[in-house]
Amino acid sequence: MAADFRPWEGAMSCTGRVTLGAKSMLAWLVANAELGWSGGILNCRLPSLHSEGRALDWMLPVTDAGKKVGYAIIRLLLGKAWELGIQCIIYDRTIWSARSPQGRPYTGAHPHYDHIHIEWAWVGANNLDLAIIVSLIGGVAEKPAETTPAPAPAPAPKPTPAPAPTTSWEEALVNKLPLVSVKHNQRGAHVKRVQSLLAANGFPPMRTFRADGQPDGIFGTNSDSAVKRFQRAKSLAPDGVVGKNTWTRLIGG
Repeated sequence: MAADFRPWEGAMSCTGRVTLGAKSMLAWLVANAELGWSGGILNCRLPSLHSEGRALDWMLPVTDAGKKVGYAIIRLLLGKAWELGIQCIIYDRTIWSARSPQGRPYTGAHPHYDHIHIEWAWVGANNLDLAIIVSLIGGVAEKPAETTPAPAPAPAPKPTPAPAPTTSWEEALVNKLPLVSVKHNQRGAHVKRVQSLLAANGFPPMRTFRADGQPDGIFGTNSDSAVKRFQRAKSLAPDGVVGKNTWTRLIGG
């Protein structure tokens, strides 16, 4: 898969705004991708292009189905990278750019197994819109509304007892995993969940993801540092402890 890319233009500052190109590509992916969800555009962490709103992360499950969709998206983008104003794509431990249009191994801290990272040169960031994207790579500008036949009248339901209220904030959140406080030197499923959510929010703990893209579940120094950076960015006390407020911000953004 070879392509022509725009020359690389580094980030100079935190602009505080999302560019038209990144916003338009996110809208296209929402309407057309079979799998995935937004991993965010704007994040002030120089030298990342997220600082200037010129980068987009599209999250994908780390499964065969996720990888199939990921490479299908990349093939579309590589075919029109110059016209789309793209300067770089990273996915599945591979980077495509003007320097390596056919792709080369990516050696950054995060392997990008769980998301596609797309960067725009300023010409694409400022001028690319949804209509141009559709004209270049196809698809639709908006997902059609689903229509379903009117259901048959249902019989009157039998009275049922009211559901028991949830007993704590932990039980209302993700994966039915009680979200107990997590801190330095702990191990296990809770730590893996923290590491995955940190990466999804743009604060990947360095050297904590194995070759298969899965977190190692060890709350060491790198995970502690990533938690504190996330807490500072979200105006939380940077104590390195993932308690109620930090869990809530990790899950809710």
